[in-house]
Amino acid sequence: MLKLSFCIPTYNRAECLQQLLDSILEQKPDPSQVEICISDNASEDHTQALVRDYRQRYPTIVYHQFLSNQGFDQNCLKAVDVARGEYCWLMGSDDIVEPGAIQSVLDRLNQYPALSGMSVNVKGYTSNLKKEVCVRQLFSPDAQDQLLQGSPQIFSALTTQFGFMSAQIVKKAFWREVLANESVQAYCTGYIHVFMIGRIILNHPTWFYFPKRCVGFRTENDLALLGNRYKRLELDLTNYEKIAAALFGPMTNQYISWMSNICKVHIRSAVLGIKFHASVRDGWKAFRLCLKHCGRYQTFWFYVAPYFLVPTFILKPIRSAYCLTFQRWRLSRLSKQSENNHLCR
Repeated sequence: MLKLSFCIPTYNRAECLQQLLDSILEQKPDPSQVEICISDNASEDHTQALVRDYRQRYPTIVYHQFLSNQGFDQNCLKAVDVARGEYCWLMGSDDIVEPGAIQSVLDRLNQYPALSGMSVNVKGYTSNLKKEVCVRQLFSPDAQDQLLQGSPQIFSALTTQFGFMSAQIVKKAFWREVLANESVQAYCTGYIHVFMIGRIILNHPTWFYFPKRCVGFRTENDLALLGNRYKRLELDLTNYEKIAAALFGPMTNQYISWMSNICKVHIRSAVLGIKFHASVRDGWKAFRLCLKHCGRYQTFWFYVAPYFLVPTFILKPIRSAYCLTFQRWRLSRLSKQSENNHLCR
């Protein structure tokens, strides 16, 4: 039986998809253990021709093409639906798989056969993948592999990581179980993978996190950020609240813990982007929106509100100094660590 399927929803990203496929195939995965599944959301570029070329060389690649654009969520669901592997590695078509990652993940899936899923660490790059960029790590690279059991422990450790799709691996049987037992249409708003992972963890609370950096991503390639940053903030707040209410019930202790963590990481990051790149008007709109949704959480007042209170002309040089000192030091440290301990070994 196939152990691992790369499940890749894509739309008009042929160049990025090619780099992703190369990053997988260069690792020469055993076709009896690993497959690649692509769901194409009616791309208008040369994605179909690209995949046709790769399938001539690697006929085991599974390819599904929608006749019309079905939206991200349906495309994601289809990528998993056509997979045959025991586990599905959800993978954005603009990301890459770091050298050695596939075998490392397979080793751990074989070592812990009862896992419902796994989260891996990430590595940031510029949009052309030529230069590494220091980013907030999903886990400290110094951390040890950790088996997490019980949904409170898993959510406490990983709530803020589930939004990064390419860092998530799920057991397909448990994914199908969720789809068979409830309607997921209400969560098809760009966050379907977050809801599915949350429900799987509640049903089968055995998860693994792997702190090595197994996925590379373009830090400047979030399509949502190319539009309205305020709208992205609004989507994050409303959808994470909706998912938390569905998983835990409104305003339960787990709901509050979930939203507090989301506020501390995702909302803080979105607000910082608004401060630096959006209008003053959008900044005040963002403050009112955050106050409405997050004002009850301590993490808002400690981690988010100060960004609104500090003027941008003061915040920018502080941020620049931080990037030039601490982040450069951290990037150098991570690079040295990679030299001494091969990535994802």
